[in-house]
Amino acid sequence: MKSMFRQLLLAALTMLAFLAAAAQELQSPPLRNPFSRPDFMVATRTTPSAQSFLAAPVELELRATLVSNGRTLANVNGQVLAVGQSYEGHRLIYVEEGRAVLLRDGERLTLSVYERQSESDERR
Repeated sequence: MKSMFRQLLLAALTMLAFLAAAAQELQSPPLRNPFSRPDFMVATRTTPSAQSFLAAPVELELRATLVSNGRTLANVNGQVLAVGQSYEGHRLIYVEEGRAVLLRDGERLTLSVYERQSESDERR
């Protein structure tokens, strides 16, 4: 009878310790998004001057696209954009597998991952 009481007490203490650890885990802040860039890698942007818009045009490179369950993203010059977001004054308006369309001042620009790959193949 005494050993059964000890086993029951030990089981109850173990359960209490488990519940305390679970409660503490619920109160801890959520884990960091593993896909976001570390804070030290996020560049700060300055407001461009009027002369910077008149300077040489920005070279845009489509590095990758993601089309999944109605969510589309495009990696333009290393910046991941969703439809409607902008990069260097170019607004992303359409994404499909391997291709993205951007708009700036009413002018459409179509970028392709495949063109970039064929250019790098020609350089070899």
